[in-house]
Amino acid sequence: MILDRYAIKDVTMLQLGTQSEAEIGLRRGIVDGAMVSPPQSFLLIRDGFRELVSSQDYGKFSSKLISGGVAARRSWAVKNRDTVLRVIKGVVEGVKIMTAQESLAKRTLAKYTRQNQPDILDRLYKFATDSFGRDPAMPRDAVANMARLMGEFGLVDKTQAANTPPEAYYDNSYVDELKQSGFLKELWK
Repeated sequence: MILDRYAIKDVTMLQLGTQSEAEIGLRRGIVDGAMVSPPQSFLLIRDGFRELVSSQDYGKFSSKLISGGVAARRSWAVKNRDTVLRVIKGVVEGVKIMTAQESLAKRTLAKYTRQNQPDILDRLYKFATDSFGRDPAMPRDAVANMARLMGEFGLVDKTQAANTPPEAYYDNSYVDELKQSGFLKELWK
């Protein structure tokens, strides 16, 4: 999507492995560009690399994207509905604490990213608070777009991805139940 948006052609794409390996590939000149997330992207910018497309730029694309989530086998989730609901509650409560307690959030970010530089932690915190929304529901169009892209990249059968309804990949009934119970409204008031 990024290459198409900026009309970039004749690109060889490599799977380098982890974010750290992509960062090393850039630093050693093995690759000309890489997709890296914070904190690696912030460290690269600090060290003179240019950010060509930021996470804020993704909002300019006509299609929504998914970058992470919580997943379980449908059969397990059905048998363990209460556990699924409690996990979703825990995640959303974590987002609430992150937005309400900046110093705690930064200490936690420092611990798990092994970053202690105030400028990097400030940027990480802003990135995190900008990235996590109050509504944990899975957007249908984002799932449809991701399935389409996976088919185009040959990660899944393109025809099967095109013929499978997006709802086959997610179940918002858990989030709907939390909304109907008033949990989300109460949490964010």
